[in-house]
Amino acid sequence: MFGLIKNSTIIIVLSHLLLSCTTLEKVKTGHEALNRKQYAVAIELFQKEYKSAKTIDKAEIAFLLGECYRNIKQTENAVKWYLNSAESGNESDQLFYNTGLMFKQTGQYGQALKYFDKVSVKNNQLFLQAKRERDICRQANQWQTLYNQSYQVEPLAKEIEFNGYLCGFDPKGNFLISAEREVKGISANKHKWTGRPFLNIFYSGDDDISQLQEFGNHLNTPYHEADLTINPSNNELVFTRCYPDGSDENFCQLYSSLRVNQNWSEPERMSFQSENLNYGHSFFASDSLLFFSCNDPKGKGGYDIYYMRKVKNRWMTPVVLPEPVNSPGNEFYPTVAGDTIYFSSDYLPGLGGTDIFVTFPLSDGRWSPPQNLLPPINSPADDFGFHTYKSRAKQPFAYFNSNRDSKTGSDRIFAISKNETSVVDTISLEAEKPVVDSKNYRLFLTLRVFEQVFEDVTDPNSQILGKKPVNKATGKIIEAEKTFITDLNGRYITELNFDTKYSVIIDKPSYLTYYLDLPAVPYPLENTKLENHHISKEVIIQKIYLDKEMVMENIFYDLDKWDIRMDAIPALNSLLNTMIKNPELKVLIGAHTDCRADDAYNMELSKKRAESVVNFLTKGGILKERITYEGYGETRLIEKCVCDQCNEVQHQKNRRTTFTLTK
Repeated sequence: MFGLIKNSTIIIVLSHLLLSCTTLEKVKTGHEALNRKQYAVAIELFQKEYKSAKTIDKAEIAFLLGECYRNIKQTENAVKWYLNSAESGNESDQLFYNTGLMFKQTGQYGQALKYFDKVSVKNNQLFLQAKRERDICRQANQWQTLYNQSYQVEPLAKEIEFNGYLCGFDPKGNFLISAEREVKGISANKHKWTGRPFLNIFYSGDDDISQLQEFGNHLNTPYHEADLTINPSNNELVFTRCYPDGSDENFCQLYSSLRVNQNWSEPERMSFQSENLNYGHSFFASDSLLFFSCNDPKGKGGYDIYYMRKVKNRWMTPVVLPEPVNSPGNEFYPTVAGDTIYFSSDYLPGLGGTDIFVTFPLSDGRWSPPQNLLPPINSPADDFGFHTYKSRAKQPFAYFNSNRDSKTGSDRIFAISKNETSVVDTISLEAEKPVVDSKNYRLFLTLRVFEQVFEDVTDPNSQILGKKPVNKATGKIIEAEKTFITDLNGRYITELNFDTKYSVIIDKPSYLTYYLDLPAVPYPLENTKLENHHISKEVIIQKIYLDKEMVMENIFYDLDKWDIRMDAIPALNSLLNTMIKNPELKVLIGAHTDCRADDAYNMELSKKRAESVVNFLTKGGILKERITYEGYGETRLIEKCVCDQCNEVQHQKNRRTTFTLTK
């Protein structure tokens, strides 16, 4: 694999605050603060707005307050505001899904299942995510019964107020800690993300974290420093530094320092990093092997774990760990003991938030399926940063970090000891190494491509009668470097690899380009009876109707208003994605009113509604020159009833938003 790792007992981890930042311009509304990820600021502003809001707006503000609390890890407050939003009339699938996630992270799996069940099958992607979460909740409920009595887990510093976590140990066995504590001579700053102070780096000779000492005179600044790791030779260190909102270097990056004459040199940014990505969670497995995590979009998804080697005093190009270690979610906080790697994931099946997993390299070059460390180490909250101590004979023999039992989302350090009174045999915290299976497992993809059949073949607004296969559609599976053409039945079959995520592009002249993401299928567990495994996917590609006005479904406005409502966002996102994936197209946005009110008022109202759609698309990244818009008022009624005799259904048909595609 990479020639794993001898004599490494230094296991260093993380910072919870890998952020990308925005601007120092003072925000005035909760929406502005939320868009800039200033969640603590947004909470204060939204709470003021909520008190004075009309009933119809309270549902949205309550939902956004839930979003803010979810992002700063205050799950109970997030649940409170999500439920408030539901009571105020919000019945969106995203609300149900997010509420389920928060109940899951508080260990209330029954309540989580209730809300995941509410997600509509019509919202296909979110429905599939909710289905997966339901399965994980059922498994987590069973795992709670597997509490290992052999281990005793207790927090350090029960008596003192402490928000910080263990980064690991230096070669002398000192505790390296990131904590929200002031450093002498440095002004204290608070981060607008959490409303709490920036982290600084400290050390302690033992686990008495009430007596922390500042580490060096170069590392800490008024901003965020964390994730300190020192190599076994004690002559190089690496840590994370994050600059504040509005600076030229507003991402989290890795910095290194060398020991010169018993002193640490001024830290320098490591040169391999891209300026617009976040890096952190560094860990020296040996003098020449460094692990870290990064949110590079070229990875497996979210944050991934990377490693890189030093050859002749020069760090080589980083390599991303393969699946099944990295997943479509976030993997971070890597630590190493012998040939075993511990890491945390918020995607692999766990108990709630971020769980700790263990894996190791197999003899055939693959990695063992990650194993969850289960309770009492993992919990429904966020658990991360597993560190074995120098000697397993010492008690405690390992430590980790968690925000369990915290109403504010703050982190604490927990110690793991063997429970001497337990009659249960101690289960090893190292991954069990399975027997290599001799079966020849194979994975096949069957893809079917269809198009919709309309009652009037020239009118995409007419009734949909069904679907029919599309032959001679061309496609490409990017990661497999395969191209294909569908047969007369719109079908294509091929063999793929396990543990690999694939991106599929489907094209045909006069049709919109279609993008399909295939999640990784884990390599089968040993002794799985079925050798051939299958993925079946059906996709519907859309014919391009140029210069044909098409009605956007589910785009509604409140009376006399032009603001985009929450229930309109899925339809607008669909149009946004179509524009992104088909850059050769332009669009004309049209807005129509019903016949009520006078002509001039309706014309102005329709223009403002069309402008709202345009603003949504431009904020999503569509260039303004690709969009035109027109407000038609009541000049193009499709239900031409006498106005004061029209029913509400007829008014609704007239009150519509449309789009027209052009080249």
